[in-house]
Amino acid sequence: MDMQIVATLTKDAKVNATKTGKQVINFDVAVNEKFRVKATGELKSTTKFVQCSMWCGISLAQYLTKGKQVLVAGDIDVKAYINKEGKAIGALTLKVAKIKFLDGKGEGKQKAQQAAPATATENADDLPF
Repeated sequence: MDMQIVATLTKDAKVNATKTGKQVINFDVAVNEKFRVKATGELKSTTKFVQCSMWCGISLAQYLTKGKQVLVAGDIDVKAYINKEGKAIGALTLKVAKIKFLDGKGEGKQKAQQAAPATATENADDLPF
Protein backbone atom coordinates (compact mmCIF):
# COMPACT_ATOMS: atom_id res chain seq x y z
CA MET A 1 0.00 0.00 0.00
CA ASP A 2 1.44 3.34 -1.03
CA MET A 3 -1.14 5.61 0.53
CA GLN A 4 -3.62 5.61 3.37
CA ILE A 5 -5.90 8.61 4.01
CA VAL A 6 -8.91 9.62 6.07
CA ALA A 7 -11.18 11.70 3.89
CA THR A 8 -14.76 12.77 3.16
CA LEU A 9 -16.62 11.79 0.00
CA THR A 10 -17.42 14.84 -2.13
CA LYS A 11 -20.25 13.16 -4.07
CA ASP A 12 -21.99 9.82 -4.40
CA ALA A 13 -19.92 7.02 -5.92
CA LYS A 14 -20.64 5.85 -9.46
CA VAL A 15 -20.34 2.31 -10.78
CA ASN A 16 -18.94 2.18 -14.30
CA ALA A 17 -18.10 -0.70 -16.60
CA THR A 18 -15.04 -1.14 -18.79
CA LYS A 19 -15.27 -2.23 -22.43
CA THR A 20 -14.77 -5.80 -21.27
CA GLY A 21 -17.64 -5.53 -18.79
CA LYS A 22 -15.57 -5.36 -15.61
CA GLN A 23 -17.16 -3.06 -13.04
CA VAL A 24 -15.36 -0.31 -11.15
CA ILE A 25 -16.50 2.13 -8.47
CA ASN A 26 -15.29 5.69 -8.95
CA PHE A 27 -15.51 8.32 -6.24
CA ASP A 28 -13.77 11.49 -5.11
CA VAL A 29 -12.69 12.40 -1.60
CA ALA A 30 -11.51 15.58 0.08
CA VAL A 31 -8.66 15.62 2.57
CA ASN A 32 -8.44 18.58 4.95
CA GLU A 33 -4.97 19.52 6.10
CA LYS A 34 -4.19 22.00 8.87
CA PHE A 35 -0.73 23.43 9.34
CA ARG A 36 1.05 26.29 11.06
CA VAL A 37 3.18 28.74 9.08
CA LYS A 38 6.59 28.77 10.78
CA ALA A 39 7.41 32.37 9.97
CA THR A 40 4.16 33.87 11.34
CA GLY A 41 2.74 31.15 13.55
CA GLU A 42 -0.56 31.51 11.66
CA LEU A 43 -2.79 28.43 11.49
CA LYS A 44 -3.90 27.66 7.93
CA SER A 45 -5.84 24.89 6.25
CA THR A 46 -6.07 23.50 2.76
CA THR A 47 -8.26 20.92 1.10
CA LYS A 48 -6.86 18.40 -1.35
CA PHE A 49 -9.03 16.29 -3.64
CA VAL A 50 -8.21 12.70 -4.55
CA GLN A 51 -9.87 10.59 -7.24
CA CYS A 52 -10.40 6.98 -6.17
CA SER A 53 -11.26 3.80 -8.03
CA MET A 54 -12.13 0.44 -6.53
CA TRP A 55 -12.24 -2.73 -8.63
CA CYS A 56 -13.78 -5.01 -6.02
CA GLY A 57 -16.65 -4.76 -3.56
CA ILE A 58 -19.08 -3.28 -6.09
CA SER A 59 -21.91 -3.73 -3.59
CA LEU A 60 -20.25 -1.07 -1.40
CA ALA A 61 -21.11 1.65 -3.91
CA GLN A 62 -24.53 2.21 -2.36
CA TYR A 63 -22.86 3.18 0.94
CA LEU A 64 -20.30 5.53 -0.62
CA THR A 65 -22.41 8.66 -0.44
CA LYS A 66 -21.58 12.35 -0.24
CA GLY A 67 -20.44 13.45 3.19
CA LYS A 68 -19.38 10.00 4.47
CA GLN A 69 -16.03 9.86 6.17
CA VAL A 70 -13.84 6.93 5.11
CA LEU A 71 -10.36 5.57 5.50
CA VAL A 72 -9.07 4.43 2.12
CA ALA A 73 -5.82 2.61 1.41
CA GLY A 74 -4.26 1.54 -1.83
CA ASP A 75 -1.71 2.22 -4.53
CA ILE A 76 -1.26 5.46 -6.42
CA ASP A 77 -1.78 5.36 -10.17
CA VAL A 78 -0.34 8.23 -12.23
CA LYS A 79 -1.69 9.01 -15.68
CA ALA A 80 -0.48 11.66 -18.09
CA TYR A 81 -2.52 13.00 -20.97
CA ILE A 82 -2.92 16.02 -23.24
CA ASN A 83 -6.08 18.06 -22.63
CA LYS A 84 -8.21 19.81 -25.28
CA GLU A 85 -6.04 22.93 -25.08
CA GLY A 86 -2.92 20.85 -25.84
CA LYS A 87 -1.55 21.14 -22.30
CA ALA A 88 0.12 18.13 -20.66
CA ILE A 89 -1.82 17.07 -17.55
CA GLY A 90 -0.95 14.57 -14.86
CA ALA A 91 -3.68 12.89 -12.82
CA LEU A 92 -3.34 10.88 -9.63
CA THR A 93 -5.85 8.16 -8.79
CA LEU A 94 -5.87 6.06 -5.66
CA LYS A 95 -6.54 2.42 -6.56
CA VAL A 96 -8.39 1.45 -3.39
CA ALA A 97 -7.58 -1.97 -1.95
CA LYS A 98 -9.11 -1.40 1.50
CA ILE A 99 -11.85 0.86 2.77
CA LYS A 100 -13.25 1.47 6.23
CA PHE A 101 -16.36 3.50 6.98
CA LEU A 102 -15.79 5.88 9.88
CA ASP A 103 -19.31 7.32 10.30
CA GLY A 104 -20.77 4.27 12.05
CA LYS A 105 -23.47 1.88 10.84
CA GLY A 106 -24.77 3.77 7.82
CA GLU A 107 -25.51 6.82 9.92
CA GLY A 108 -24.01 9.97 8.49
CA LYS A 109 -23.14 13.06 10.46
CA GLN A 110 -26.49 14.57 9.47
CA LYS A 111 -28.45 11.87 11.33
CA ALA A 112 -26.47 12.50 14.50
CA GLN A 113 -26.94 16.26 14.21
CA GLN A 114 -30.71 15.91 13.70
CA ALA A 115 -31.16 14.24 17.10
CA ALA A 116 -31.81 17.04 19.56
CA PRO A 117 -29.85 16.68 22.79
CA ALA A 118 -31.90 16.56 25.97
CA THR A 119 -31.41 19.51 28.30
CA ALA A 120 -30.58 19.08 31.97
CA THR A 121 -33.97 20.39 33.10
CA GLU A 122 -35.90 17.93 30.92
CA ASN A 123 -34.35 14.92 32.66
CA ALA A 124 -33.79 16.31 36.17
CA ASP A 125 -36.25 13.78 37.67
CA ASP A 126 -34.20 10.88 36.25
CA LEU A 127 -31.01 11.82 38.12
CA PRO A 128 -29.99 9.36 40.87
CA PHE A 129 -28.94 12.14 43.30
